[in-house]
Amino acid sequence: NSYLNNTPHSYFEIPENTIVAFQTETVAVRIGGAGSGSVGDFKAMIEVGAAINKSGTLSIDSSRTIIANVGTTSGWLSTVGVSGTNFLQQVKGANNRTLMWTTTIRFTQIKTGVAL
Repeated sequence: NSYLNNTPHSYFEIPENTIVAFQTETVAVRIGGAGSGSVGDFKAMIEVGAAINKSGTLSIDSSRTIIANVGTTSGWLSTVGVSGTNFLQQVKGANNRTLMWTTTIRFTQIKTGVAL
């Protein structure tokens, strides 16, 4: 999981009756490990979508685009998800490879005074 400001178990909570549009930009680079591929292999991804909290139930609709993929990056993935009313971003690498990840997430939020 990718935490807010690298604080463990700190996520972006989406309040009830709120819709959030988001865009994530993620880059991963290999810096070591014994698996196939080489140091310097990298992958860049963008995911865009919206999340809605309806009466305490959060759901997400999104799509992901790979914008760059150099070297052996099979299995590397960045995805958004839900944990209760928290928006999460999760990253996955591959066995026997040491990766560094960085992510920027932009949110645009609207909160209503009515039940959605």
